[in-house]
Amino acid sequence: MERLRDLAKQERAPQDLVTLSDRDLLSALGVVREERLTHAGLLLAGREQSIRDHVPAYLWTYFRMRSDTEYDDRVDTAEPLPMALGRITDRIMASNPIATIKQSMFHFEYRTYPDIAIREALMNAFCHRDFRIPGPIMVKQYPGRLEISNPGTFVGGISPDNILHHSPVSRSPLLVDALTRLRLINRGNLGIPRMFASMLMEGKEPPIIQEQGNTVKVTFLT
Repeated sequence: MERLRDLAKQERAPQDLVTLSDRDLLSALGVVREERLTHAGLLLAGREQSIRDHVPAYLWTYFRMRSDTEYDDRVDTAEPLPMALGRITDRIMASNPIATIKQSMFHFEYRTYPDIAIREALMNAFCHRDFRIPGPIMVKQYPGRLEISNPGTFVGGISPDNILHHSPVSRSPLLVDALTRLRLINRGNLGIPRMFASMLMEGKEPPIIQEQGNTVKVTFLT
């Protein structure tokens, strides 16, 4: 819960919301029904074992790949979303070097993958995964690219060709609504444009978004 509050505070969520007690905060987010956490509530604040028991399809995996077939770091867990974001981001950033660009008297530092692009891609993967399909949210960090994928195809007429401009469609409305109230995501279809803008502004290739079988994958190139 403290990690969830910290994330919300970073995004300037309403003060009267984040200062509520744990129980009142979860109730205000609409993820408590009849004194019990919904699946969305478990994904936000549940213990890992409870998530494994009640949402068995939920899992995330991180690989740091040395090549297309070998890796030197791996994590598999069902930690709730706030913890997952921190754990995955820490691992990505550990192998996300800084390039320094000198312009006159100034030195500008740029990560290989911009923070905002990583954040938006991860939030999309967690919010739009299909819990009817077994398999983890998968993060693979190669020497020359970063791949973030989730089980589930596009819904509501969205496709790789129109995703920049299509109205947002939610597969998990209760979870999305709670995250929206915490200002961790938005309903204005700004996440994908932010991913593109953050890459293009630094002179990098735009993300590649693909639907492969029952999976949606976002790829960032170095």
